[in-house]
Amino acid sequence: MTSPKSPAPVFLLSSPRSGSTLLRVMLAGHPAIFSPPELNLLPFRTLAERDESLGPCSAAACRGNPCDERDGLLQALMELEKQGAQTAGAKAILSSGGNLSTLDAYRLLAQSVAPSVLIDKSPLNAGRLEWLQRAEEISSDVRYLHLVRHPAAVIDSLCRNRLDIGGRPTASLVAELLWTRANANVLSFLEGVDGPRRFIVRYEDLVVDPRGVLRRIIDFLGLDFNDAVLHPYDGERMTEGVDAGRPSLGDPLFRTHKEIESNLADSWRTANLPFGLGEEAKRLARRFSYQVTEETMAAANPSRKHTAISGC
Repeated sequence: MTSPKSPAPVFLLSSPRSGSTLLRVMLAGHPAIFSPPELNLLPFRTLAERDESLGPCSAAACRGNPCDERDGLLQALMELEKQGAQTAGAKAILSSGGNLSTLDAYRLLAQSVAPSVLIDKSPLNAGRLEWLQRAEEISSDVRYLHLVRHPAAVIDSLCRNRLDIGGRPTASLVAELLWTRANANVLSFLEGVDGPRRFIVRYEDLVVDPRGVLRRIIDFLGLDFNDAVLHPYDGERMTEGVDAGRPSLGDPLFRTHKEIESNLADSWRTANLPFGLGEEAKRLARRFSYQVTEETMAAANPSRKHTAISGC
């Protein structure tokens, strides 16, 4: 087995609908970064447990052409084979029959892509604090990127693209819980991680100043800057899925865009929220320097009320 200390993956942590697919694909353009779609490994002890627990995506935006939550690992291995980098580590994953631990799978993948940096972008990882803590068992050198987005924008996007449960008011409450729980878990976890191993970035800053933000991220990763990261819609970058019948894991609407859209930084201002943000969500948002006062939200969206509104 590989050394538990080297090489080490980097985890891109976020709530769903926070722009993690965009950042993953941007990073995938760097020649020294291997950034596949969602590996969805960390919440499970073994590959067999993972395969039994995951399945086709049920998100509203994926209806009719669903991806499969297990595809990220398969796509990573397919990409390694395409690159002629089917190392002993990658072959060990394929031949494990599901008995391999997910932590060993991370180590083998990181070894297979070395000297490139392995980045795992899986929003599922932030769902529970104990899942995040498991990452520290992989290596003492694991690093973490925490991507955040204004809660109003995330809630609105989840309601429109992911959640199809009981109409807009119910979906809005579930969406707020997803944003709050994920970011609270990540913040709590990162409090115990050394400063040089963690980096926080706001989605809004990323789309307004992609060059500046990516320079800081690439520097955090210890790499030289490469302009290819600024052109996420150039090349394949594992965005096409494992076959013609299934899209890649991540944002199902990613390919409907043609360029980084700076105006999305203000999407929270027009978010259609049926309820005001809860106190925990507002407290967390302020930690990220977001505007969340009642006056600001009301001015941004005059139709927002504290009672349910119809429609979804």
